[in-house]
Amino acid sequence: MANITAADHETAFLDALQINVTTDPPIATVASAGSVALSKTYPFLNDAYASLWDISGGSITKATSATLWTPDVTADATGVLAGDLTTVSEILHLWGTLTAGSTGGGSGDIELDRRDLAEVLFWRNQNTGLGTYITPMIYSVHMKATATAADVNKWELNVAPGVTGYYFPAWYVPHFTALAATTDVPDLPDIFQRDMPFLAAYNACDLIGRPDFKASLFSRFSEKTQLGIKRKESAMVDARQDDANR
Repeated sequence: MANITAADHETAFLDALQINVTTDPPIATVASAGSVALSKTYPFLNDAYASLWDISGGSITKATSATLWTPDVTADATGVLAGDLTTVSEILHLWGTLTAGSTGGGSGDIELDRRDLAEVLFWRNQNTGLGTYITPMIYSVHMKATATAADVNKWELNVAPGVTGYYFPAWYVPHFTALAATTDVPDLPDIFQRDMPFLAAYNACDLIGRPDFKASLFSRFSEKTQLGIKRKESAMVDARQDDANR
């Protein structure tokens, strides 16, 4: 199925709620409000999008060391690099390489094992007793506490053993980015794109006086979305994630 734009999702969302009027609709649409920013449909669409993004696990972005870290290459044997991006949600794979433009997984790239920061620091502090290594072997990443707004959500990379001259490209899951224009396309697999307008409608039912629509809308979800929504709703009621698995 072709990718579905945000405008198409809004149309499907309104159809699911049987909102087919252009004058005084119960939810302000882009057409009636005059813009995406003023519409009341996009908050529901983005809430559904965020839930499905979480269920699907997000997409993967590949990046060079120069994009991710400062300095982009290990300049000394400490093995500490500061993150440059504020849009990294989770690093899935990280390599050590002598190739500056690598995005990971190439010939000669060495995938590092992810470990707790304590283990990386132990290796670093005990380096003289562990022999001499010519390549980094393990790494740890963590988000840094900061009072500087521009540095919020930036990561710090620690590798061990620290070896000069290595670049550290990575594959990561970026932060969720909400729909902001009618031409935007949700970054979701096909099955979740199909679910998105129905989930948005499901979330809106009670607020517009149409709770009787919920059962039929829920039946339109894929099995994976049904399980994810049941788990989320159970966790919200119990306020405990572990109870949601019972």
